[in-house]
Amino acid sequence: MPTFRYKVRDRQGQIISGVQEAENKEKLLSGLRTIGYTPLAVQPFRKESGKDATDMSPPRPPKGIWRAGPPLAEKRGPRNTLDSRLRGNDGKKYARSTPTSFLGGKIGDTDMLMFTRELESIVRSGMPILSGLRALANQAENAGLKKTIQAMASDVETGLKLSEAFKKHPKVFSDVYVSSVVAGESSGQLPEVLKRLGTLLENQIETKASITAATRYPLIVICVLFAAFLIIVNFVLPRFADFYSRLNADLPLPTVLLMNLGKFVHTFWIPILLSTALAIAALIWYVRTPPGRFMKDTLNLRWPVFGPLFLKIEISRFSSTLETLYASGVPITESFVIASKIVGNVIVSRALLKVREGILSGEQIAQAMQRSPIFPPLVIEMIASGEQTGNLDQHLRDISSHYDQQIKYTTKNLTTLIEPILTILLGGMVLMFALAIFLPMWRLISVLKR
Repeated sequence: MPTFRYKVRDRQGQIISGVQEAENKEKLLSGLRTIGYTPLAVQPFRKESGKDATDMSPPRPPKGIWRAGPPLAEKRGPRNTLDSRLRGNDGKKYARSTPTSFLGGKIGDTDMLMFTRELESIVRSGMPILSGLRALANQAENAGLKKTIQAMASDVETGLKLSEAFKKHPKVFSDVYVSSVVAGESSGQLPEVLKRLGTLLENQIETKASITAATRYPLIVICVLFAAFLIIVNFVLPRFADFYSRLNADLPLPTVLLMNLGKFVHTFWIPILLSTALAIAALIWYVRTPPGRFMKDTLNLRWPVFGPLFLKIEISRFSSTLETLYASGVPITESFVIASKIVGNVIVSRALLKVREGILSGEQIAQAMQRSPIFPPLVIEMIASGEQTGNLDQHLRDISSHYDQQIKYTTKNLTTLIEPILTILLGGMVLMFALAIFLPMWRLISVLKR
């Protein structure tokens, strides 16, 4: 009968190692879970001659879980024991984690989504967490994510819980992610929690992609207009200026204005560039201060066309985050605190904190929301219905789904919505270019007659 060396965590979080005979690895894992242990690693083991047989394994499980066999000694042993078997494919031990989790390489939303989905599959299949993390680290393509998973695996190997390993990497895993994992571990629903987190990441990725696609056309238009301006003032208008100067004639006013603007940019482009850079840096610094952030977020909600879109995005983000946390078992008051940190608008964040204060004072969620103009009546009514029926998580999911559809519709039609602004901008620029180019041509006949 084969022998396996195992490492498990008991219900108090203590790490226990031992050696046990079993028919196969799957039955050993099943037996360990039956007696309340969380498997961390299970590897084949061969007893070497000359070793004692002192039993250092954990308490024996009930009969029938696996076939009883003589317990083997748990020793450090030579380099071919568990310590070496838990190394990476390159034979090197993984580095211990540090408080800084952003260990190299930018970790994008797509990388996090793939990691979450793969971790869900590992947990759902019953594979030991430590072995699963080692496998994810070996196949990770992103350098930053690879080092983060390696550090987490080392932390789990030393005895930390998975959620505690997540907490050591706040720059990679958000508060929502960590709190959900903590709740999932406590309730025994970690696979479902990871599934919800994956869905949340998918929605965020789709929303960002939709907004990027919708704003691509206006950016292209602006870049083309700027390029046309540079070509006209540098190559077209100078020819008219030279020809009119030979005839001692004056250029039309639109042409003069456009030429002077081009000369100004050409002469003072370095100061203009430096001033623009300083102005952008000052603006970035200001919006990072509390007053600047408040002003920026206030304007974001008041912009025509974009303001309602930004509000829909924040409501969708808040409702999906709250649904994930609430369904994972996180207390509702703590869920509102975390959701207030996740939303990207300080106005909405403050509104969520005020709702939390109302809940702490004994009010219902919907009742506390009614005092804020941020939350639409539909959101308040659906949350009130969810509180009455006891299906708050489902109603929050419905709110998120509804606003996700609204966001997709708005972003798909964003080009149509901003067409009036683009038409005015294009019309003004084309008129200016046309007057600057064609007026000299039309006046050229009268100049030649003189």
